[in-house]
Amino acid sequence: MCNILFTGIILFILNVNFCTAARDQDTLELVHVIFRHGNRTTIPDMIYPSDPHINETYYPFGQAELTLEGKRNAYNFGVEIRARYQSFLNETYFPPEIKAFTSNISRTQMTLQSVLTAMYPPIYPNVVLPYLMWQPISYETIPTNDDTLIMVNCSKKLETPVKRDQELQNLYDYVSAHAGKKMIDSNDIMNVYNTILVEKQNGFPVPDWAEEILTMANCKMQRYHFGLVYFQNGPGNELRQLKFKKCSKDFCKMKDFIESTKHLYIPEPNSKLCGVIKSLDFSSLKMYLILWLILNVVPNFEALPSKQDLLNELVNVPPAEDTLLFAHVLFRHGDRTPTSISTYANDPNKYASYWPIGVGQLTKLGMLETYKLGLELRKRYDNFLGNVYFPDLIGGLSSPKPRCKTSLQSVFAALFPPSEEEQFIADLQWRPIAYEYLSDNEDDTFALYECDNYWNLTHEVTDKSLFDLYDYLTEQTGEPIRNSSALFILHETISVTIKLGKPQPKWVFNIYPEPLRSACREVYYDMLQQRLRLGASGLYRRLTSDIVKKLEGKLSPPRRKMMLYSAHEQTLVYALGGIEAYSGQVPKLASYLAFEWHYINQTYGLKVLFQNYDEVAPVPINILQQGEFCPLEVLLNGTKWLTEGPKPFCRK
Repeated sequence: MCNILFTGIILFILNVNFCTAARDQDTLELVHVIFRHGNRTTIPDMIYPSDPHINETYYPFGQAELTLEGKRNAYNFGVEIRARYQSFLNETYFPPEIKAFTSNISRTQMTLQSVLTAMYPPIYPNVVLPYLMWQPISYETIPTNDDTLIMVNCSKKLETPVKRDQELQNLYDYVSAHAGKKMIDSNDIMNVYNTILVEKQNGFPVPDWAEEILTMANCKMQRYHFGLVYFQNGPGNELRQLKFKKCSKDFCKMKDFIESTKHLYIPEPNSKLCGVIKSLDFSSLKMYLILWLILNVVPNFEALPSKQDLLNELVNVPPAEDTLLFAHVLFRHGDRTPTSISTYANDPNKYASYWPIGVGQLTKLGMLETYKLGLELRKRYDNFLGNVYFPDLIGGLSSPKPRCKTSLQSVFAALFPPSEEEQFIADLQWRPIAYEYLSDNEDDTFALYECDNYWNLTHEVTDKSLFDLYDYLTEQTGEPIRNSSALFILHETISVTIKLGKPQPKWVFNIYPEPLRSACREVYYDMLQQRLRLGASGLYRRLTSDIVKKLEGKLSPPRRKMMLYSAHEQTLVYALGGIEAYSGQVPKLASYLAFEWHYINQTYGLKVLFQNYDEVAPVPINILQQGEFCPLEVLLNGTKWLTEGPKPFCRK
């Protein structure tokens, strides 16, 4: 009988002389861990016609979602990984040390989040909230159509037909007679088997014939010899060493491993079998060997706040009106370290490593800022969202940058803490929530990093009043500061390093915060005039499409009430510009815009609130010069030039 419990894991070990688990840490170079998701609910496409639980919704988890047991098993597996590689991995989470991939499926994302949570519990001085004892960790998902690594989506059928003996044919006939569907191939059999087993694991009674299937099913698994070192088939089972083909029992030389795996290689990119294969860059995993010697800076922050301290700061945030139908919340990521491209020639901090956070990553303060943002959203939308989380209720979309992904995770952590019944690990006030993000070449909404014309227009800002400032900055930095991109990067570098307590040259305080901040405002105005069509189009297509589908009853999923967007400061500027509401604001870290769709006096329309932390409560925005409530028809007409017609031209 096949065991589908979490987790079948495979560890790929690269070292010099493999010995026992206790002695191999000093020779270990690299580890790959492959594991299956945790326990789940049934998948609609796998349910058979005569299933007595065919209409079960599994509320609040939903269908095809991770269960509490699945989260618990995944977390415990993370504990096992930490225990085995305690001396190999840094005790403190360091982003370049680990690269995590998952299929673009909710249950696999939540499994990975649970594993990473157990592998890297925050330790002092990097604890942000003592009562939470969790930290967000960025990972990568692979779009289903592009997945050649985890869940290969190959249009060609690769399964070789298996000749059935009489015993196997009897099984096919038996299942066909009871399931209400003819079993054509092994996939049909496995779908029925998995559905029955999942239902039983979730406490549902199954028919007598289904009980027999659990003992009759002969699950044949193709065995490949491709240099596996360890395999564990489910929690609590022995982690056993596997033999290598063409290798000695205990250790496989690299050349022998490569030779023994050649027959498994996916065809070359020019093959027509499955399409083009995308390569993945794992080089950053080697960085921990180098950076270990130079990373020695730990940012210092104020005393850690309690949850009640944070809530006390939100007492004046008003609840949403009962006329609310749907909400989009667009927010800037939290505080971060400088990015790899943000240093300048004369920067005294250009070789700083920002251990253990790394460059371009969310800081401890950034996590606190975005967690507090989530608390504020919970306070405002508590009655609207309700107390029970289910996947269809809310969605999340992030920029591809890790600081945006981890900011979104922090917002979710505050917005939906688990109830006592929903906790899968004692005292862990957190639950995994899946989200999506746009890759750089797909991003038409947040940063447009791959849009040639967007960056070309950046170089066309020619405000003559800034020329003297550009000359001064060029002289002091040793870099040509001649366009808005360079100006913004310098502003961010200075503000971020000052916040992190880094030393600054004396000239910095001649221009920061003023006149550099005001210069950024002027550049924003120029950017809006030149790039608004590019910068706001993707966002307003999403916003208006969602609300129109919601009102027509076509939104998927139909019970969705809110979407969160984790983005950058320029995204908020373009969002304000798209409704003629930009008035020189520089969006602060963790600032947000709430697009609230209401039904007031028999009229559908939009309210927008801007939280830039100049006031305690978010401030209503005048939309398209129509006031604080803009009728939907007026909004659609006013943004038609952004949302209709062909998408903005990006390439040269």
